Amino acid sequence: MTVINEDSYDHGIAIDAFGVSQRMPANGTIKIEFTVTQEGDFPFYCSVPCGEGHVDGVKRTHFDMIGKLHVKSLISETQ
Repeated sequence: MTVINEDSYDHGIAIDAFGVSQRMPANGTIKIEFTVTQEGDFPFYCSVPCGEGHVDGVKRTHFDMIGKLHVKSLISETQ
């Protein structure tokens, strides 16, 4: 997986279900390799406390930096 940090300060990405916790340097791109062991939706979040700011006029905080990784099986799709 390739992850891009477009901010001028460090962030991190953590996906607890797969043991991922990686720091992302400011204005940097990192590649993360991990093995997916099951289908489903898995939460990810910023693992580096990064404060708060405004994005498109909306106040955002470190705790807004969340999402879900959707994993589906290629095997079940081809059968």
